[in-house]
Amino acid sequence: MNTSPLVRHQSPDGQNSPNADDKANFQVPPFTFDRLGLRVPTLIVSPWVPEGAVLNRNLQHTSVIKTAIELFGLDGPLNHRDASAASFADLFTQQPSPRAPNQMPNKLKRPSLDQPIVSLVAGIPVDPADEPLDTLTEEWVNGFAAIADRRTASFARSALAVRQPRTQGEAADLIENCLKSLGL
Repeated sequence: MNTSPLVRHQSPDGQNSPNADDKANFQVPPFTFDRLGLRVPTLIVSPWVPEGAVLNRNLQHTSVIKTAIELFGLDGPLNHRDASAASFADLFTQQPSPRAPNQMPNKLKRPSLDQPIVSLVAGIPVDPADEPLDTLTEEWVNGFAAIADRRTASFARSALAVRQPRTQGEAADLIENCLKSLGL
């Protein structure tokens, strides 16, 4: 049994990890919040962003919050993390107007399905379309349906009322049909 004291590190937003009332009895790995974490590649697709723009700046997940606060004039910041995050709102102000539709692709190329990715579940190959929906994707599908309903004659909600998607493939089909109903 490890008898070393439980070490608590102060995070940028002032929250202790683990919380002081946490009954954790494990050794917390040493972490001082003075380094960058995982790298998360970011793609920003917008007619307001110059074509082919490539930036190299340190963004973090809370950069999205910081950018939204700046772009939409929201009250903020939410905490120290998004206050200290870099914004990318400046990307949307580099052009006086959005690019014209004829300067953008009508349709993006789909990746080849010649060599599909196959998951293994208990050593058995499973097509990704047959994988069950996780709760996050289920919430995303329901949210997308609610947004689509505001723009259409409730195709998405009626589709969900008939049958809630249970797999990644069913969810993808529903989203594709919603996009078609929106004319996209």
